[in-house]
Amino acid sequence: MIDQFHSKHALANTLNQLQPQKLSTNVWLGPLNSIAQNDFLSTNNIKYIFGIMPSQKCCYYLKNFTNDSSCCVSIDPNFNTQKLTEDEGELIMNFNTKFSNSVSFVSDKSINNAIITNLDFQKMLEDFLYLIRSIQEKDSQCGILLFSLNGNDNLLSTFAMSYIMDSHNCDVTSGYSYLK
Repeated sequence: MIDQFHSKHALANTLNQLQPQKLSTNVWLGPLNSIAQNDFLSTNNIKYIFGIMPSQKCCYYLKNFTNDSSCCVSIDPNFNTQKLTEDEGELIMNFNTKFSNSVSFVSDKSINNAIITNLDFQKMLEDFLYLIRSIQEKDSQCGILLFSLNGNDNLLSTFAMSYIMDSHNCDVTSGYSYLK
């Protein structure tokens, strides 16, 4: 399990830190620039992209993402419609319209929104893990990319660690060691 992950990320030079890291079979972790690395996305058959950051930013960065065979999801525990500008609201509505059907299909209609948010953080983690499992069951050959602005922040690490613990059936200490 540990040999699949590049555990020397913290000591890597700046250029290497910009590269997505393999978290496990077909699941990758990376910074924002990962979504623009077309060779990486193609080579690793990345069809599902999870932006773990404020939805306004995620939708903005993915607004021109034109790969029709892909599905993008925004995970945002702090989503607040009252703080959106009119332009941000339109951007989010367009994002949701573009990707919600794919999310609903892959989750067997259990999740109907391309923006996953919830006041209950545990429920949001459960939805995230359910969606990952559903994707892997329906298309075991597809790649999944989890990204944030820098690819190394606490929120992304939390979701990555929950994925590791769930998929490898390990405890927090083992999950943390693996992610580190």
